[in-house]
Amino acid sequence: MLSSLRFDTAQQRIFSQPLVVPLDGSFTSVWSKMRKAAFVFGGYTIDSSNSSVAQRTLFMYQTNGSAGNGTPTFRSAPDSGAIPSARYGHCMVEAYNGTKMVLFGGFDQVGRALGDIFVLDVATLRWTRGTDGGATAARAYTACAITNDLFVAWGGVTLDPQTGFASAVSENITIVYNLKTLQWQSTYHPEPYAPPQLVTATPTATTPTPTSAGTGGRLSPTTVTLISLVGGILLGLLLIACGMEEETRPSFMENHLA
Repeated sequence: MLSSLRFDTAQQRIFSQPLVVPLDGSFTSVWSKMRKAAFVFGGYTIDSSNSSVAQRTLFMYQTNGSAGNGTPTFRSAPDSGAIPSARYGHCMVEAYNGTKMVLFGGFDQVGRALGDIFVLDVATLRWTRGTDGGATAARAYTACAITNDLFVAWGGVTLDPQTGFASAVSENITIVYNLKTLQWQSTYHPEPYAPPQLVTATPTATTPTPTSAGTGGRLSPTTVTLISLVGGILLGLLLIACGMEEETRPSFMENHLA
């Protein structure tokens, strides 16, 4: 029994919703912006003999219900075309603004690592098969992503034929598939990241308009300088005049002796 978590923005609460899904693990789930639903593919189930059985069914989980009545629904999707074989531990990722889904790799029923790649048209639910990556690309439980026209996968595991256990990929750790040319690439040169330029406001210098004293505004620097100069001259002349008056005025002793 699987379950999903739903956050109700009106009630500010998280609800757990049980899902009746005939899968026990190692499936992939990717949200589709175009369908407003989650796609679930592959995985395995445990049979009565406690053995895992790989699956190949595509499911759709709609949180708002297929009829838009708010009741979540989980149902098989009527996909067609080159449907991928039964597998588990594969990766699936959204591409081209949600119009495509890319599925890659995984383990088949006998535990053999797969290197095939498929593209699902989200509108028509039709699969197309790409170019097989062969033994060098085969892996399961890999991380994958889409950048422009390139599918990029890195890491993962393969099954060691001697021990029967999974071992980490040690060669061709990163692999690239061109979705436009439908070819695997041996090199990858990502475009350098150019951070956006920051737009900053340039301060505008404001030059004060000179005004005269008679207008009630601020005095210009030239006017202030002239006033200071004239005031200094008048003060100097006043001090000189006072000095001359003191020299010509008879002292108290001179007046008393006379």
